[in-house]
Amino acid sequence: MSRTDPPAKRGPVSMDAEKRIAELEAEVRRLSAELESARARDHVRVGALNAVVRDLSLNTTLIAQAKEEWEAIIDAIPNPLFTHDENLRVLRCNRAFKELVGQDYKEIMGRPYHELFRGLDGPFPFGSREAGQRHERASDEIELLWLDRVFRVRRYPSIFPSQEGSPVKKSTLCIMEEITEERRAKLALLESEERFRNVSATARDAIVIIDDRGTITFWNEASRRLFGYTEEEAVGRELHRLIAPDRHHTAIYKGLEAFRRTGEGPVIGRTLETTGLHKDGEEVPVELSISAVKLGGKWCATGILRDITERKRTEEALKLEADINRRLLEIAESSSDMEQLLAKVVVTVRDILGADACLAYLWDDERSVFRPARECGLPAELAPSFRFNHPDADIPLARRLMELSSCVVLESRDEELLAFPPLKPLEGKCRAAAIPLHGRDRLLGFLLGVYTGDCDARPITDRERRLMDGVAHQVSISLMEAMEYKSALDKTMTLSRKIETIQVMHEIDRSILSTLDPREILESVAAMMARVVPCDRATIALVDRERGGFVYEAGFGLKGLKKGDFVPFADTSTTDVVETGRPQYTADLREDEDNLAALERMLLDEGMLSHIRTPLIIKEEVAGVLTVGCRRPAAYTPEDLSTVEKLASQVGLALSNARLVKDLEELFLGTVKTLSEAIDTKSPWTKGHSDRVTRMAIEIGRVLGLDDDELSDLELAGLLHDIGKLATKEYILDKPAGLTEEELNMIRLHPVQGARILAPIKQLTRIIPAIRHHHEFFDGNGYPDGLKDGEIPLLARILTVADTVDAMGADRPYRKGRPRDEIILELKRCSGTQFDPEVVRAFLSISSTVMDF
Repeated sequence: MSRTDPPAKRGPVSMDAEKRIAELEAEVRRLSAELESARARDHVRVGALNAVVRDLSLNTTLIAQAKEEWEAIIDAIPNPLFTHDENLRVLRCNRAFKELVGQDYKEIMGRPYHELFRGLDGPFPFGSREAGQRHERASDEIELLWLDRVFRVRRYPSIFPSQEGSPVKKSTLCIMEEITEERRAKLALLESEERFRNVSATARDAIVIIDDRGTITFWNEASRRLFGYTEEEAVGRELHRLIAPDRHHTAIYKGLEAFRRTGEGPVIGRTLETTGLHKDGEEVPVELSISAVKLGGKWCATGILRDITERKRTEEALKLEADINRRLLEIAESSSDMEQLLAKVVVTVRDILGADACLAYLWDDERSVFRPARECGLPAELAPSFRFNHPDADIPLARRLMELSSCVVLESRDEELLAFPPLKPLEGKCRAAAIPLHGRDRLLGFLLGVYTGDCDARPITDRERRLMDGVAHQVSISLMEAMEYKSALDKTMTLSRKIETIQVMHEIDRSILSTLDPREILESVAAMMARVVPCDRATIALVDRERGGFVYEAGFGLKGLKKGDFVPFADTSTTDVVETGRPQYTADLREDEDNLAALERMLLDEGMLSHIRTPLIIKEEVAGVLTVGCRRPAAYTPEDLSTVEKLASQVGLALSNARLVKDLEELFLGTVKTLSEAIDTKSPWTKGHSDRVTRMAIEIGRVLGLDDDELSDLELAGLLHDIGKLATKEYILDKPAGLTEEELNMIRLHPVQGARILAPIKQLTRIIPAIRHHHEFFDGNGYPDGLKDGEIPLLARILTVADTVDAMGADRPYRKGRPRDEIILELKRCSGTQFDPEVVRAFLSISSTVMDF
């Protein structure tokens, strides 16, 4: 019966059976569903189990691979290492350990490790750990001496497995590091340090070590003796703050900065003399030697300091002795010149005695007085008292010196000093050392060393007294010789004066005629003046009517004026010579001291007493004044005046001729400038070029120290340096585009053409080399002759720089002029190749004033 058929009627029994069947069918369906669900779950579990099996297989492979890699890494470690269990049996080791003990792995594994070390009595002597003991208190590092080798052994809790799958309990890893060489080096270092300390402790020289920041790290006993600081006081302090004077601190700071970076500095590796500062504040002269060494990656310096106080004293004493001997020799050599002799004597005596001033007096037989001859160091307020007081033979000091033959010391309250006229203004506030100068049978004079400062100063030593007696003896001999020489010379001069005057006048004539340079003429005359007229000074001043005064042009003997100085008419009586046109003679400036003009006051202060002034006349006009002067009063005779007038007449004629020549020179230079302008106007692009080059070249020449003649030649060469372009076709000079090789070659001919054009002109012979070679390069790559370095004339090297600067700065048809900065960079770049480096440096020093573009 199908399920679609209508149900048949059943009885009561069949109804119960059908109900039971339906229940059973429902249970069957439920069980079937559960079975299907169980089957699905089993399928998932089987898949997961299979995945786990696969993962386990992969992990096993990775673990094996990792083990191999780990063992390879361990074997690659150069230090021997091994693990052992708590029974000290070896569990693992690397190749280095195997090679150390000299056995293979099979013989090593499982054996107590100490049995593998031949000669070792037992385990490594680590400190034992007792129960509850803190880890850091146990000894986990030892040094092991085995077979003359030293190892540092460290132990750690082991992480090695003892066998597959089971961890080791309480196993230990030991790593051995050989430190034999390190130990030897350490012992050697300790021995070296001990030797260093022993040597430094007994060294006589101070030894100081500082780190790279200047902090003292070592200080020996000699350092304490030298500077007064103990080692405890010095170590840890900054060296410069401890023992260097303040004036050296800045230099030390800079030196330390360089030393910290490089280990080098201005004093490293040198021995020099300097000063150190003692604990008590006194400076100590020392000889310092410094060396540098790098320790622990940082620089430190060792200084050896030697006390050179005694050496310095000895050097000073030797220097003083040498100076005294030199001065005595000079005194002996000056016996023919009384003034020079006395000038050296007073300075020598003052310096030997350490006095403030020294006075020299000579006996004047004619007037029977001691004439003041020379002084040095005397205060200005005492100078008149010295010059105008002439002590006679009756003063107490003179009487005492006549009785003595050696130096005598005068204290501030001694009668001889209080009664001495020139020192009365001091009112006894001085001391003195008087030194008599005895001749063969009389007193020649005396020297007086004066102490105007502390009257309680140190006494004069016996050594100084002996020195003074020696000086007095030498001075007395020299004075006698000078007097005798002067007497003989006076007689000789009387006979030869006229002959000498004629000869010198002739020489002056020839000198004047040999040059047309006014300055050279004036200097020649002034230099020769002393040969015909006795003078301590000879000067020539030219009249400057526009400014209203005189210009000191030539001469000698003046300290207060230098060549070129201007003196107004109102400041000198020389103006009378200009106004009257007549000579002026002054016998003694002291006679009218209160009314002296400024210039004459200066002359008197310099010791000039008498003079002759003669006008220099050009075309009936006073153009200057020739003056001869002397330190002696009334030094000149009518014959001297006549001689000076003749010379002045010669000088006036020579100056007149020189002016005519000057006018011709200016005419010639004007012609050259006109020609230069014609050269520049050949091309509108070069207008003014020669003038600008000339101005720059002259300024460079002045920096390089060229004289007037050289500067004059340089001016002419600058104006005419491009004269050869007159032979160059104008279309080439004005071409707006670049030049062809043929056109460049034509341009390069202009230096040679310029030299050829100027060759016939005799006056321009000296500048032709500069014009021919002003395009030569310093390295030899220029034209026309390929000269280099010093082969190129200096004027040409100067013109090369000036010409190039102006050319770079000027506009051209084919380009605009370069700015100043680019020109300067180009000069620096080509210095040493195209340009002379010295000339470039000279130009750069004045570039801001000559580059007006």
